[in-house]
Amino acid sequence: MTLQLKWKHQFQFAGFYMAAEKGFYHDAGFQVEIRAGEVGKVPADELIHGHADYVVADPGILLARAKGAPVKVLAAIFQHSPLTLIVRENSGITRFSDLRGKRIMLVPGLNADIEAALGAAGITADDFTRQDTSFDIRDLVNGNTDAFAGYETDQPHQLRLMGVRSRIIHPREEGIDFYGDVLVTSEQNITEQPEKVKAFTQASMRGWQYALDHIDETIDVIKEKYNDQDLSRKQLVFEAQKTKEMIESDVVQIGYMREQRWVDIADIYITQGLLPADFPASEVIYLPDESFLDVIKEHRWLIGIILLALISILLTLHSISLRRAVQVRTAKLKESEERFRELFERNKCVELIIDPDNGEIVEANHAAAVFYGYNREQLLALNISAINTFANDQIHEEMALARLAKRDHFIFKHRLSNGEIRDVEVYSGPIVWKQKQLLYSIVHDVSSRKQAEAKATALNNILEESLNEIYIFDAETLKFIQVNYGGRLNLDFDLDELRELTPVDITPEIDQQAFMALLEPLRSGEQRKIQFSTVHQRKDGSRYPVRVHLQLSALQSKQVFVAVVLDVTELEDMEQRFRQAQKMEAVGTLVGGIAHDFNNMLAGMTGNLYLAKQRSQGQPAVIQSLDNIEKLSFRASDMIHQLLTFARKDQVSMNAIALNPFMKETIKFLRASLPENIDLVHDLCSEALTVNGDITQLHQIMMNLVNNARDALDGIDRPQIKIKLNLFVPDDEFMRVHTYFNISPYALISVDDNGCGIPDRQIEHLFEPFFTTKEQGKGTGLGLAMVFGAVKTHQGYVRVNSVEGKGSIFSIYIPLIDAEDDTQKSRRDQEVVKGNGEMILIVDDEQQIVSTEREVLESLGYQVLTASDGDQAVEAFKQHADKLDLVILDVVMPRMGGIEASQCMRLINPQVKIIFSTGYDKDNDGKLKNETVLSKPYMIEDLSHLLQQQLNT
Repeated sequence: MTLQLKWKHQFQFAGFYMAAEKGFYHDAGFQVEIRAGEVGKVPADELIHGHADYVVADPGILLARAKGAPVKVLAAIFQHSPLTLIVRENSGITRFSDLRGKRIMLVPGLNADIEAALGAAGITADDFTRQDTSFDIRDLVNGNTDAFAGYETDQPHQLRLMGVRSRIIHPREEGIDFYGDVLVTSEQNITEQPEKVKAFTQASMRGWQYALDHIDETIDVIKEKYNDQDLSRKQLVFEAQKTKEMIESDVVQIGYMREQRWVDIADIYITQGLLPADFPASEVIYLPDESFLDVIKEHRWLIGIILLALISILLTLHSISLRRAVQVRTAKLKESEERFRELFERNKCVELIIDPDNGEIVEANHAAAVFYGYNREQLLALNISAINTFANDQIHEEMALARLAKRDHFIFKHRLSNGEIRDVEVYSGPIVWKQKQLLYSIVHDVSSRKQAEAKATALNNILEESLNEIYIFDAETLKFIQVNYGGRLNLDFDLDELRELTPVDITPEIDQQAFMALLEPLRSGEQRKIQFSTVHQRKDGSRYPVRVHLQLSALQSKQVFVAVVLDVTELEDMEQRFRQAQKMEAVGTLVGGIAHDFNNMLAGMTGNLYLAKQRSQGQPAVIQSLDNIEKLSFRASDMIHQLLTFARKDQVSMNAIALNPFMKETIKFLRASLPENIDLVHDLCSEALTVNGDITQLHQIMMNLVNNARDALDGIDRPQIKIKLNLFVPDDEFMRVHTYFNISPYALISVDDNGCGIPDRQIEHLFEPFFTTKEQGKGTGLGLAMVFGAVKTHQGYVRVNSVEGKGSIFSIYIPLIDAEDDTQKSRRDQEVVKGNGEMILIVDDEQQIVSTEREVLESLGYQVLTASDGDQAVEAFKQHADKLDLVILDVVMPRMGGIEASQCMRLINPQVKIIFSTGYDKDNDGKLKNETVLSKPYMIEDLSHLLQQQLNT
């Protein structure tokens, strides 16, 4: 035999598993294959095409029957369908009519009652967007759908574990109360082997009774043999409890079904146009006569005579005592009824006496008439269905529970005479009234309480959805009572786990004693709230800084502490970057101030060195020493250039640069500068990776990083430096941690060494000017500071990863641009070019520079006039305007600066040729744009060529 399930293995089909497990099928002569359902596989089709002998389906089997499928229902496993629509609590969807224009995920072929409920609410197929279900409830959580067709035995538990608040919209709210799972077979099967059908059905129902009586054992069997969905025990326990409620095995026999209820279900389909008006619902169900009943029918007269004889004897024996007992009991009942009626009528609570057979209101007290807005006669003429908003079938099922004392507490919505709907709480139980068993119900109006609960729920939702962490913990035990979604998300604990913890468990820097001391000002009333900073520790052990706002409050007459916690990770990062920027700016201001004087001194030195070398011709040893001094001077100039670059005060020429060819040339240069024992390897991507950059600064970045790596490799076996160039595109995870990056492609340059590494305590100081870990005399402390400033100039970022004793990786991120490469031209060595007696005016406020430049220019064959400020320069220009060929002007001078002096000179002679000489940056805030500028210090060779270029123009 093959039994085809409607879906994958889970507790929903537990009875069939246990019928096989406990040998009930085997005892009935069957070897049963229980086959799990699949997406797109319709159970009725499997039965029709002979792929299964029995199937588990839903009341939609009526539609298959109407289309000619020869199918019969053998038993109704679920008295109520667990299939519902699930929506998020904050979606605004509270009833089926709210689904107009929404997206609904449905299970193909298994939505009978949902589609009926939609139709009852006036929602047609054109009124909503139908989506085939993904069977993944996260589609509802992530907003991929508005309503998800699921089982209330399953998905609500999953959502609760995820911390997502949801609402169930049940077809019963539209008067649709279908059976759930039903056992179905073919007419042919019933015709050819009715006894086997009967035996299979009985074995299955026996399995279901065993499964519901032995839930833990059943769950063990499912987890061992049928757990293809990897369901947790908690999930299976939840599903088992809900399944038992739907089957109602305590109220009705498992498998029980009424023909009238099938007729009612068919009527709903007929109303919606899904079944023909004359469809015979009774033909769908199979209700075989039991053999025991056959025996009763065959011997009914004999049995009747025997029973009558026995009853006659018993009645004769007890007639006298019964008469007396009846008389006594009648008197007592009369007295009791009179007392009950008086209490009933005077009670301020709403009280009703209801006939559970038909729902008629038999009696109502004065409070009921006042509450419902009817007089007593009008109220007694009503049926309870005119007041209770539930569907008739559900009302009768609830009354059956009360009548059997299976349940005495109910929550309903009752309709008043003016149409107003009130939430009511009903306590109902059996009572004998005028010799008939009726229901005595006490009704309490709880509308105000429900509204208060709704407001509390709304407030709780606001707190739950807050991105700040909110904690409520017991003032005595300190254990957490409630933690909102923000707290659970950051800590990565679920609520059940947190309720076993205290704040001390997640705050590693504060012990129990210190925490109690923190709380004392709140307990004593000295302070209403306190604030403090600490760190929280996640489930995985990672930590993050927080700012805590804590106060003492009350919850349900119990003292609790309420903590609102802000994750300040990003704020602290911003503050740290701000302090670093301030420090850099302060150093930059200092550097910019001293650079001018340094360059002036170096200009004087290099000029005198040139003169000294000219006067030492024929003395190679002296010239060699002077060359060394000159090299040292220009090294000092390079250091000043780095300082100016760091301070962002030096001129930066930004052009489109293709990094791939640039890196290849730079690596050749760097390889020559490293000791032979260091292995320099590189890995460059094939893309050009064009950036907007300054070629000098980029070269300096690479030199400084490689020199740094070289020094870190001192004393290391098999030293190696690896240079990489790659395309880098930040992903979401990277952006979550590094929020200051832009979502755009970067060129990623990394310099990796296997050297000594950097201690953690030193990493935060690496880019500070003059900070160095090298021995005295081996480093200026400006290399990495210059790297930091240069990278910032390129709108980029620097990251350092280092493990002490294992090495370091410096990563440079520079944003890419769409541009072609600029050809980089190298400068060629130049020889000194002599003049031809031209007259040059030198203007500088540094007398040593004036004297040195005068002597240099005269040695080059020029006539020289001098001035020490702008005023003197203009006066000298007036006197010699017709003889002067060129002016060399210092930019910054007392009384009148070089720029103002040049303007005065050009009023006298607009064609005058001027070279500006400066110790500051060349741009000088844009005032020297389109001017010829010579930066101090300068090579005499460069000066000689520039003079000839200007004089010959």
